[in-house]
Amino acid sequence: MPEARGRSGETIAHASAPTKAFPAARAAAFPACLATPGLRALAACVQPLAFLGLALRALARGALALLAPNSCRQCGAPLERGGPLCDECAADVRWIGAACPRCATPRPAGEDERPGGGAPEACPECTGRPLPFRRAIAAGVYAGPLRRLVLAHKFEEDRAARRFLVAALRDACRRRGFHFSCLSGYSVLTSVPLHPLKRIWRGRDPAREIAEDLAHLLRRTYRPLLRKIRWTPAQAALSREQRRRNLRGAFRARRRSLPRRVVLVDDVLTTATTASECAAALRAAGVQEVIVLAVARS
Repeated sequence: MPEARGRSGETIAHASAPTKAFPAARAAAFPACLATPGLRALAACVQPLAFLGLALRALARGALALLAPNSCRQCGAPLERGGPLCDECAADVRWIGAACPRCATPRPAGEDERPGGGAPEACPECTGRPLPFRRAIAAGVYAGPLRRLVLAHKFEEDRAARRFLVAALRDACRRRGFHFSCLSGYSVLTSVPLHPLKRIWRGRDPAREIAEDLAHLLRRTYRPLLRKIRWTPAQAALSREQRRRNLRGAFRARRRSLPRRVVLVDDVLTTATTASECAAALRAAGVQEVIVLAVARS
């Protein structure tokens, strides 16, 4: 079985390409009526069927890996090695170098944190905003091949895409000096949670999968410290203010023996509304500092 070295130097196992058309409308199609309290018992009865569906999909993926050739997730070109992208598409990924240390908005090269350290300077995107997390780090821009891989992991359960995204986030931590000694006070990683009913509908939690894999690479612990306690409509079509109203009070921290410092992991950082609400819930429960890690910044 062919293997290849990813951009982080890791061996990337062969994985067959999923179909090009991913069910992007799947999340939006979740029946909002199931969020009503009267039907939660019904959802609990359906949960075993969701687990059965996961098992069947895993068998189907295994059969596809044996029968179908591997191809680039972006352009469809056949690949003789493992990994989700061909060399040309991998070179098109827009990795973030200099960025605002508060909200991870990309900056022109050379405009990074203050010389000699010191408190991070806010950029126009976050100036005047009381962000409840200490800083944010994103691996790349949510566009082109990176966007395709985020969607492949999220909706197609593409394992090669997942390995690529986790390695990219690990490399972003290294580029920003956030690794090993810098992580000494941050021993716990957590993730932005799905609503329980949406998790049953999808059968999995993509952000949690990335956080668990990253915790393993960084030799840290993953803990599910947050719960989403209120069903909310999808954020994609909402303005920044609508997003804030939509998610206000939607998350709650589990209060049992919380660590002092937490790393919060998500797939995409857009307006930082979701990360802010999650960080605020952690802070309200007693966590002193939160750092946000995201695969992509849009």
